[in-house]
Amino acid sequence: MGVTPTALPSATTASLSVADGKVTFTWKDDKDGAKSKVMTLDANEFIRRFTLHILPPRFTRIRHYGLLACGHRATKLNRAKALLGLAPVTTTKVREPYDVLLQRLTGKDIHVCPSCGGRLRRQRDLAPTIGPSRGQDPPFMHEAA
Repeated sequence: MGVTPTALPSATTASLSVADGKVTFTWKDDKDGAKSKVMTLDANEFIRRFTLHILPPRFTRIRHYGLLACGHRATKLNRAKALLGLAPVTTTKVREPYDVLLQRLTGKDIHVCPSCGGRLRRQRDLAPTIGPSRGQDPPFMHEAA
């Protein structure tokens, strides 16, 4: 078979033996709980199946293309459903603010000082820095009582 690039199927399957015009190899059966199994095929049939995975020159392997591509997937699917006369998919997902989410998950209020229990308020936003602190005030300060 010659040299095989790593992106081709034989790189992920182990060829156990090649003898008497037969190729024995392992493969993963996804329908049976992803169990590893052994199969023996005639060499011509193995090469035929193997070459089905080789793309023509200048073609690029794309996992998801078109309607299922990541960018604007819901918009594209809803447009396709509208063209087919089907009901659009509606998702009314409301994003929870980070402080509310953190309090719900951990039970801690980030606006309360962990040392004294005083209320924290935003003083000002800081510009992002790289490395150790450069002497800026912390973003939250205690409120004057």
